[in-house]
Amino acid sequence: MSDKKAGMFVLNRNLTLSSTMGHTVAFVKDEEVYVPPALRGEAQTIGALPVDGPEEIVEGDEIPDPMGLERDQVLQAAITALREKNAREDFTASGAPTVAAMSAAVGFQVVAAEIQIQVQKLAEQAAVQAEAVATGAG
Repeated sequence: MSDKKAGMFVLNRNLTLSSTMGHTVAFVKDEEVYVPPALRGEAQTIGALPVDGPEEIVEGDEIPDPMGLERDQVLQAAITALREKNAREDFTASGAPTVAAMSAAVGFQVVAAEIQIQVQKLAEQAAVQAEAVATGAG
């Protein structure tokens, strides 16, 4: 392993990773960027790859749950997948996915409030798309 490349990561898209610890890393598509040790797990969670090869994962290392925009995207994809599956037991009486179904789908714990927020965002996106189609803009 080259010391020159230690801590350098590359991502296949532009993305700014911000942590609750105060670190921010701006990834530019396919360019190497230094990632502090405290953020390396999060960087790998979003798909960033170490330039000098994969880091050894020690059993018991916890991979952090996605945050921010990445979390929104994961939750919205899970809602869409659950809707396509259309299993009655996966939904509440109001039509939103249950906390248990969402948590199982995404692999981390979610709360009802964030599910409701993402359901609303998806509804707003669908309304904008429907309006665009109706007005001939889409």
